[in-house]
Amino acid sequence: MSYPPISVTALKTKINDKAYDSYYDYECPMDLYDIHQFTNGQPFHIYDELRTHSPVYFQSPPDWDIEPGSWMLIIIAGNDTTRNSISGAIKLLTEFPEQKSKLTNNLDLLPNFAQETIRMVSPVIHMRRTTTCETTIGNQKLGPGEKVIMWYGAANRDPSVFIKPHEFNIERDNASKHLAFGMGRHTCLGKPIALMQLKEVYRQILTRFPDIHMDGEWKVAPNNFVHAIQEMPVSFTPEK
Repeated sequence: MSYPPISVTALKTKINDKAYDSYYDYECPMDLYDIHQFTNGQPFHIYDELRTHSPVYFQSPPDWDIEPGSWMLIIIAGNDTTRNSISGAIKLLTEFPEQKSKLTNNLDLLPNFAQETIRMVSPVIHMRRTTTCETTIGNQKLGPGEKVIMWYGAANRDPSVFIKPHEFNIERDNASKHLAFGMGRHTCLGKPIALMQLKEVYRQILTRFPDIHMDGEWKVAPNNFVHAIQEMPVSFTPEK
């Protein structure tokens, strides 16, 4: 795809005719069909752009009354999750220098490092589901229509699954058993891309800036849905 340069100062997201300055300012439901972005002051329609550049996937307009959230997730879901995993990895490598040393000395550990990083960071905090029939979870009986909250951080640090769950171990045998990507029919569509991105970005970072480390306090957005890292100061020796 090719788009004109975006003027950052002019960039706004318009949701239901209301401009939002903050990504986290959710005062009304997002409707993908109503979103407009401004490139150099000229509005364009996200759906029309996608349909123009990806006609195979947009033969006809989807049923927005049924699936606006699904289309929104397909377009933006990888933003918060991947970037916060990348940032979270810096913090982990700083807190566990022996693991960083293992990784920098053996980049073949990158695939398992990516899985262990996602397990520890758990970029999505929770999802909610609704029971469709009577069932039992653990020792708790549930009837149809009840709300169930899934806490990913708790699952990914379950001591019955992971030995020493709060330790960052890039050689953990079952690191990939985390549930950060969901499972079964709910498995994240972007899972292969996210793992590839995390591996490759750290192959470049650790090769070019091997002494990079967190240098100060981070700032995490008040948010109960995603682990949203807003600021993280780092120090490193520039390439010569």
